[in-house]
Amino acid sequence: NTYTHTNIMEGQEISDQAILNQQAEIAKAIEDSSPLISEPLSLDTLSEEFKDNQPFLNKIQSLKQQYTKIRTTRRDGNCFYRGYVFRIFEQIINQLVGGSTQLLDLVKAKLRIARQGLIDLGHSEFIVDDFHEFFIDELESLQKEGGSDLAAVMKLFADKSSSNYLVMYSRFITSLYMQQNQELFLPFI
Repeated sequence: NTYTHTNIMEGQEISDQAILNQQAEIAKAIEDSSPLISEPLSLDTLSEEFKDNQPFLNKIQSLKQQYTKIRTTRRDGNCFYRGYVFRIFEQIINQLVGGSTQLLDLVKAKLRIARQGLIDLGHSEFIVDDFHEFFIDELESLQKEGGSDLAAVMKLFADKSSSNYLVMYSRFITSLYMQQNQELFLPFI
């Protein structure tokens, strides 16, 4: 049973399948045009992208005083989480190269606490452990490499499946925090 909608502007009927096909084409175009995480790029790429937005250009100039490069993430609804987790991995690598495991140990401890919190909230231990162990394994692989292999982290985040695993667990942890601290979020509901 195919439903149709009338396109009022053109007087055409459009099926649900046509809408789904168009959405899939748009998603594919986005996927084909941008990596999940980019290599470091000049801030000039932002200037070019926002060349017609003077307030944004002013902010980019401020950024240029402190930073020379940026990384972009695919704008797929997971960009914040992907960028945030990537930066954590990148910072852990920087510390490991300097001989410190402080951030790695802190992140692993926080993940253990989050794992138990998710289980306490009623999430399946099997499912939580699947995501948790993947995340921990990837963090520990940084330590095994001595923190010197940013290329391996880039490869990890370039792989859609692996990257999405890290993003999904980050979303679970965010949900946990929001559920444990509901009073902070009630004004936004």
